[in-house]
Amino acid sequence: MDSPLLLIAILGLPALVGHWLLFAAVANRGQAAGLAVGLDHVVTATHWLLLPAVPAAFLITERPWTYEFAAAVRAGDFCPVWGTYFAVCYATLLVTVGERLIRAVVSDQIPLTTATRLAVERPHAPPEPDRARHPLALIARLPLNESGTFEVHEYPIGIAGLADRWNGLRIAHLGDLHVTGDVGLNYFRRVVEVTNGLRPDLIVVSGDLLDREELLDAFVELVAPLEAPLGVAFVFGNHDLRHGPDVTRERLREAGWTHVGGRAEVFQDGDDTLILAGDERPWFGGPPQTSPADASALRVLVSHTPDNFSAACRAGYDLVLSGHNHGGQVRLPGLGAVYSPSLTGTRYAGGLYRRGRTALHVTRGLSAEIPLRFRCPAEVAVLTLGRSEAAL
Repeated sequence: MDSPLLLIAILGLPALVGHWLLFAAVANRGQAAGLAVGLDHVVTATHWLLLPAVPAAFLITERPWTYEFAAAVRAGDFCPVWGTYFAVCYATLLVTVGERLIRAVVSDQIPLTTATRLAVERPHAPPEPDRARHPLALIARLPLNESGTFEVHEYPIGIAGLADRWNGLRIAHLGDLHVTGDVGLNYFRRVVEVTNGLRPDLIVVSGDLLDREELLDAFVELVAPLEAPLGVAFVFGNHDLRHGPDVTRERLREAGWTHVGGRAEVFQDGDDTLILAGDERPWFGGPPQTSPADASALRVLVSHTPDNFSAACRAGYDLVLSGHNHGGQVRLPGLGAVYSPSLTGTRYAGGLYRRGRTALHVTRGLSAEIPLRFRCPAEVAVLTLGRSEAAL
């Protein structure tokens, strides 16, 4: 390896990918830890600062393009600090690739071939006038960016022992609206039209609603037309903690929405019961309290993060509806999602999963604070419940 360029290609490029995956893994766990808003911003800023700074420091201190560096590597006279870090990066790359291969064979994810794609929507939605020249609005309009596209999926969900009353129940699942105006409000108007057109029995919104408090009035007016026989229920996510949750909660209640965070809403039809509970941990409160006598009911949990999936399984829920991870937003060929702010990394980035009797749907969401999507369009989902022997 006398050529510095060949040395960089053989040693440097895999280390650079491993470096990126390492920092992404740390950022994913940090953003899932329920940190205070200020500290969460520090973690995010540190991630994006160090991600290029570490490779830059290596280039400045080691000058790997020189023949002197190549000679030092051949002689084994490589800086031990950088040598150790390179080893960590290689290990991260190997572990990540190995984990993805294992996950492809042994996983609790249900193949998306079981879902039906009903439509692909690309509404004309220029940014709001006050955001037209904002950098994030410009990102939303980049070529190949799918931030203005959403798909409509129908998922059959098998529930063991499902009562006749709830057989065929249709739940529309929306999440991660992140309304900023960078993707114009007309986009969300179309989301509302499409959702109502699916004729769901219940609409569930799994958090991260609004990212600009000054758009609260427009947001409430925008989503007020959502309607279903059993109503519209919602929980808050981590971004809602940043933007006046008490005021937002009250305004949505006035619009007819039901907040189920930390509590349960009970729907009774004769002897058949549907319990819809909300878990907003780690950002708000504690787990919802339900009676042990409710064990025979259909039990649905709305949790902004799928990190509460294990607790939901232990509590005996039949279905969990989550978001937060946006499907990864950017999915690379062969590698899939890299960023997914979860304690389990990208395991529950988006899709349908099952563990025992409990099914989990993680929506890819509808937007994001940073409106950048590649090979991961947004999603409106309708879940149709059926008895387990007739569905998934």
